[in-house]
Amino acid sequence: ASLLLKVGQDDRVMQILRPVADKYPTDFSVQLECAKMYHYAAMKRKDRSLFDLATKYYERAAKANRFKAGEVNGTFAEIMSMFGEPVRRP
Repeated sequence: ASLLLKVGQDDRVMQILRPVADKYPTDFSVQLECAKMYHYAAMKRKDRSLFDLATKYYERAAKANRFKAGEVNGTFAEIMSMFGEPVRRP
């Protein structure tokens, strides 16, 4: 997924990951990967609806494994900083 994002295939990644994330709502890794993908696309496109979807998947990831909440928050902060945005929690 990360490679496809790097070459500008955001829509393709969304077509692939979202159904998987929806099928496995308690899988931490799948939820976090989907959150990252939507968050990156949202920031790149300045699209609030994609940001809202990213938030949904971040929340699912944190719920799937509460012991990895720090990783979820760190991932969110990392993507925000990539775009020069202040870190505001979703």
